[in-house]
Parts: sequence; structure tokens; C-alpha cells
Amino acid sequence: MLLQVESINPINIAEITEYAEMAILTARYGDNFIRVVWLGVKKNPTPSQFKHIVEAVQAACLASNEDEGVMFHVEDVSCSKLEAPTIELIKELVGVLLSNKSLIKSRLRGTVFQAQHLDAPAKIAVDLFIGLYNPIRPIVFTESTDEVEEFASRLPLLTTR
Repeated sequence: MLLQVESINPINIAEITEYAEMAILTARYGDNFIRVVWLGVKKNPTPSQFKHIVEAVQAACLASNEDEGVMFHVEDVSCSKLEAPTIELIKELVGVLLSNKSLIKSRLRGTVFQAQHLDAPAKIAVDLFIGLYNPIRPIVFTESTDEVEEFASRLPLLTTR
């Protein structure tokens, strides 16, 4: 499958440019056009930097069309592979997700976490995350662009409110 980006809107947020890039785009995955909130992570954020990322992602999701929803795509774009997230960062992420159930149900179609390489520490972090959080919407952890495209092409429309 070949990803076709129909439109892209980079988001420049001064507080996150050092460690992440962000854009809202419309892409075609198979026969589906999906609005994507894309976050390219350059380096692991500190807790205060993580807060800025969360605020930016929440704002992007809230700005989306409620009927269409968005796919959230987090991608490792670092020069060298990111370190696996710390237990503290995983717990903080789970806390954010649990406190945003309503937003997730109303605006999110699915989530992609795309690593450069899913090595043993990354797989342990994924297992810890899944052990702490039961996803409300479809989620995939991958290093494969083909798998991202396959996942996105199968995402359901938002029907549960």
C-alpha cells in the first residue's frame, strides 16, 4: 500500500519543537480518508514537556470533526532510536488516557505507536503499558509502515458515543 497524503498542516508549538514535531493531515489508506494527528518524537520528553505534548494533542483532537474522528500516530523520528519510555512516563500516559475517556470515545478512531525498532526494552514497555491500560479504541505498536497502513485502512468509523 502507498500512503497518499491529501493535505498537511504543520503545527508549530514553541514548547515542543525541541523534542517533537506535530501535524494534522488527511491521508488515504486504502479506500479510507482519515484525519491524522501525527506526532514525530525526536527525543523522549521530560514530564513538563510531556504535558505540553498532551495539551497540543488534546487541542488537535478537539478541533477535529466529531463525526469523522482522528487517528493518532506517534512516530519515532529521532536520529538514533529512542530509548524505551520510563515506567514513570508510561504511568503518566496511562493517567492521561484514563482522564480523557470521553475525548477518546468521541474523537479517536485508533492509535499507532511506530518505533524505528521494537527491541526487547521497547517490547517490555509495550507489555507494561497494555498491562496498565485497556485500550478503548484500536491500537497498534509497530515498526512497519506497511502495518501502519494496513491498520489505518481497517479503522472503523466512530459509532460509539
